[in-house]
Parts: sequence; C-alpha cells; structure tokens
Amino acid sequence: MGRYNTSGKGETVLLVGELPTGGTVTITIYDLSDGSSVALTSNTCSEIGVTGLYRWDSSNITTQPTTFKQYLYVMSDGTNRFVGKFVLGGFADEIEEVKTKTDNLPSDPADQSAVELAIITAHTTTNDKVDAVQIDVTAIKGKTDNLPTDPTSETNATANKNAIIVEVDANETKIDSKPTLVQIEASTVLAKEATLILKASQASVDAVQASINTLNDLSLADIEGSTILAKEATLVIINDAVTLIRKINEGRWKIVSNQLIIYDDDGVTPLKTFNLSGEQTTAYSERTPT
Repeated sequence: MGRYNTSGKGETVLLVGELPTGGTVTITIYDLSDGSSVALTSNTCSEIGVTGLYRWDSSNITTQPTTFKQYLYVMSDGTNRFVGKFVLGGFADEIEEVKTKTDNLPSDPADQSAVELAIITAHTTTNDKVDAVQIDVTAIKGKTDNLPTDPTSETNATANKNAIIVEVDANETKIDSKPTLVQIEASTVLAKEATLILKASQASVDAVQASINTLNDLSLADIEGSTILAKEATLVIINDAVTLIRKINEGRWKIVSNQLIIYDDDGVTPLKTFNLSGEQTTAYSERTPT
C-alpha cells in the first residue's frame, strides 16, 4: 500500500507481486469506488533479478488522482496472477501544509515557566479591574431591567419612524400653505366688502322697521282711510322685505370666484350674488349659521 503526492513532491509508489520467475507479467488497475478500469501509460511489470518478484511504478497511471482514492491491482503472466490493493492521493500534501505552519513557530519557543510568568503578569494587571467592571455591569443591568420583555421589533420601529416622517411632511405642507401677507390683505379687502354689504342689509332692515313703526303710529282713521288693496300690497311688500333681510343676516354666505353668494334658509338655493374686487385668497371664504 502507498500514497501519492499530487503536488509532485512526494514518494513514488512501487507495487510488487510474486509470480513464477522468467514470465511476461502485466498489470491491470481498478478504481474501487466504481470498479472501472484505470487507463495506464504502461502496464508492463519488471522482475527484480530472478526472484519471481515483479514490480510496477504507479507513475504510469495516465491521470493521477487529485483526491484520496483506493485501487485494486492484478498482476498476471497469462496463467497465474497476484492481487493487491493500494491507495493514492494527497497524504504528502497534508504533511507539507503542517510543515508550513510549524515553520512559522519560533526556533526557541517560550518554556513553561515563561508562560506561567505571563499568566501571573496578566492576572496582576486585571485583578484590580474586576471590581470596577462588576460595578459597570451592575449599572448596565439596572438599565436593561427597565426595558420591556418583548421590545418593539425592528419592523415596527421602522414603521413608526415612517409614520412620524409622513406626519412631519404633512405639517410642513400645512406650514408652506399658510397665506402670505398679500393674501391676508386681499382677504381683508373681501371681508370689508362683505361687511359693507351686510351693513347695507342692516340699513334696509332699519328702514323697514321704521316703516313698521310709522304704520304703528297711524291712527285708526288714517288706516281706515286707505284702501284695502293698498294695505294688503304694503303688507306683502313689507313681509317679503323683512323675510329677505332676515335671510341675508342669518343665513349662509360664501365667497366663490370673487363673488359673494347669499343662500336661502336651506343653505343651497342662492338668494343674492354680489361681485367682489380683490385677489383670490385661501383665507376664510364662508359663513355658516350654527
């Protein structure tokens, strides 16, 4: 049995078999992993003297193995045969690897006393620091004990962070959309115009109320002196005017496209529409009764 070094630095394996002297002997090699016949550059065995011992060199294997392999060999002179087994593959390489590592060791490594001295020195250096380390460990443990048993996972933490980012972006959008000074001033102009319209409506209410007061001051004779149609027409006009003024004062109004729209009691049907001057703005643009 022998081993073959694939790096070319190792031994040459010579196989030996015993057969009758003076014969013509050949060899056949089989790979024991699958039983296949191995290709050879030469299968001729040579006799050692006249001893009946025949030898063959494994370097005659056509394709040398690169990993550990087991082989069966059969030497034969046509009538007799000799059977044996051998192994090839990498053993000497492993020795070379070990040698490479041992070559890196110092020529005079430290003896046991030097090793013990180094241990004692290291112990002396660290001995006084153990208590300090223990104090630090205790302090750290005091903080970690306050952590929840099942802290939020990394996924949840990332989701929370993203939600905060979204909220911050939304707040920035709101801040960016604040009306400018020009817009606020324009809004003030529209508001002033709406106020003037409302004041005019209030003046109309006052005028109607004065008319009602005047009617209350009339004597019975004055009232009876008027025709029934005149009285009815006057009452209808007054009632309509009072109703309109009440709706204007109490109802919903909204500024849309530089127009002030005043709605009926249902809050949907427009009663009056007024054109407004000034710039379009994002300030308050609607009044809704509560």
